[in-house]
Amino acid sequence: MKKHFLFLLFPALLLLSGTPFTAAFASGDNILADPELRDIAAWALTPEHHFLDNPDSPGTHILVAGRTERGDYYHASREIDLPPGIYEFTAEIKTELSAGVAFAYVEYFDRDGEYLGGVYPKTNARDWTEVSFEMAVPSEAVRGKFGFGIFKGSTGQAWLRHAAVMPKIFYSTYLLQPAQPGALRPGEQEIELGVYDSGSNLAGQLRAELYRDGQLVDHFSTAVSRERAHGRLKFSEAGAFTLTTRLLDAAGNILETTDIPLQVLPADAVEPANAAILDRAGRLLVDGKKFFPLGLFLNTIDARTRQLANPLETDLQIIGESPFNTILPYSFLLYRRGDHADDIARVNGFLDEAAKNNLKVILSVKDIREEKTWWTDFAGGQGERDALRRIVTAFQSHPALLAYYTFDEDPPQLRDLHRGRRNWINRLDPWHPTLMVFYQASPMSLLLGGTADICAADPYPLGKHSEPESLRNCQDWIEINRRITRTSVDSAGAMWICPQIFNFGHYRLSAADGFAGHEEYIYPTETQMHAQTHLALIGGAKGILMYSYFDLFAGPDPEEFDKRWPAICRVAALTRELGDYVLGDRIAPEVEIELQQGEVLARRFIADDGREAVLVVALGPGPAEADIVLPSGRWQSRLGRTAAGKNNHWHFSGQEMCSDVLFLDNVR
Repeated sequence: MKKHFLFLLFPALLLLSGTPFTAAFASGDNILADPELRDIAAWALTPEHHFLDNPDSPGTHILVAGRTERGDYYHASREIDLPPGIYEFTAEIKTELSAGVAFAYVEYFDRDGEYLGGVYPKTNARDWTEVSFEMAVPSEAVRGKFGFGIFKGSTGQAWLRHAAVMPKIFYSTYLLQPAQPGALRPGEQEIELGVYDSGSNLAGQLRAELYRDGQLVDHFSTAVSRERAHGRLKFSEAGAFTLTTRLLDAAGNILETTDIPLQVLPADAVEPANAAILDRAGRLLVDGKKFFPLGLFLNTIDARTRQLANPLETDLQIIGESPFNTILPYSFLLYRRGDHADDIARVNGFLDEAAKNNLKVILSVKDIREEKTWWTDFAGGQGERDALRRIVTAFQSHPALLAYYTFDEDPPQLRDLHRGRRNWINRLDPWHPTLMVFYQASPMSLLLGGTADICAADPYPLGKHSEPESLRNCQDWIEINRRITRTSVDSAGAMWICPQIFNFGHYRLSAADGFAGHEEYIYPTETQMHAQTHLALIGGAKGILMYSYFDLFAGPDPEEFDKRWPAICRVAALTRELGDYVLGDRIAPEVEIELQQGEVLARRFIADDGREAVLVVALGPGPAEADIVLPSGRWQSRLGRTAAGKNNHWHFSGQEMCSDVLFLDNVR
């Protein structure tokens, strides 16, 4: 029997070095009810489907699908139990088709019956063939559907026998501290590793071995606790080291092996003037001082609609005069490339313009990929690795540079590719961190640990007016990010969040059709933008990148920028003011919340000079009320949703997603 792997989770060949995934099946438990098709009464059949007895396995059946016309596709299905998790779906299929393909599928739905996703492995093989597809069933899924059919445009017959939905177990080990593995110094270092076990709960011990030129120079063994492992290693000299970790079960069996390259700089190596260094609390230090990045996604060309209304220099001046201090321009490596000017000179001109406006730049290299030859030829580059080398070498000393943006919403299946890209950039420039953004609030995203120095998520909560207004999905994304970075009240990670300031109608509707139906979509209000940002800060974010500046020019309203930019700047101004509190060294006591209705979160922050702030957020939907118990003092509500009560109780009330900030000026 042949095997068709239609979606491979573990790439066999990686462009840049990385340790392959380690995966294992949970022992013997196919969670698919009736995998041998015994219970034919459970199936909803179409006239094009019927069952045959399976001659090779008495009591089991073969499901047959047939069609003579190429009209709409038909499929038979049955309900199945499908708890959240990571699975491999397999099915055995053979066909006699004159055109097209047959497919088996598994779909999953939430408690309201809304479709959440599915996998659809297909084949036109003439012999019995096992098709396979990997899937991550999200936490909100409560039921599934298993089915079989022939795609539209196909004619002939197809047969299905035996199917399986097998839980998969993944292990992932990666470096948390030191946060920038290319900038270590000689001496003993505290090592903190993140450890992810997708469901076996077998990972109990970790052995770490430090190698220099293939020789073991130090090691430690430790228990895994709270998805972390700690130890100390001695780096005797400058140079390249490899940290090899082995994740072990209780019997000492190796579950996963990972190689992590480290670079130790000479003890007298001097940080460049433009260095941006992550400290152990996940904060950026720029010029030796704490820096709170408050940024905007930017572009030089809005490819979806038209060229931006302003010359780029005007945009940089507008942003430079606002509370924002950082930009992430997607395609600026191509800025004015049509002028046939020298690539490096062009981009240096862009960076000079940003520096003139006091803006830090996150340099996007996300598109420098082997398959994108129109990017990898930058400055005469010969492929991905060489192009990255030329870019990093050319711009690493520019005063505007803050970080490198290495990937945007790529799936976890590319984990090892991106670990390799991170390692290469860290080696070329140890003084500036890498940044990635993910968007899948699923267990699979926990495999992204180690793909960048800074992990960001972009949970966009606002679609149509008809949909419930809630920050629940944002909270789910933040929790995944907290687990990737191991962020908690007492252990901070390098975690950023990207709040939504755009209207989804700009993306879901066609400019060619005049954005018909655009009135159904939400322009995020000042209240909604505040709430998203404050939830991110409560969750532990040490940086905010709002998406996006260029969308303010991309929709049907030519006056959108003029109408909405002032409110966005007010949100940014309050966010920037909160930076001193969020980056403070002291860990504030937890806030006591007495909830009356809705869902309300609160967190207290202390700035280094002693000033205090409390953020309060209602997740929505619907009304929310809660009493917040605070220490005595002259607290002041900035957004007006919290009023003083008796005995140090402050009453918060709001509707839908909303928030407030309470400030205490207790500096003597």
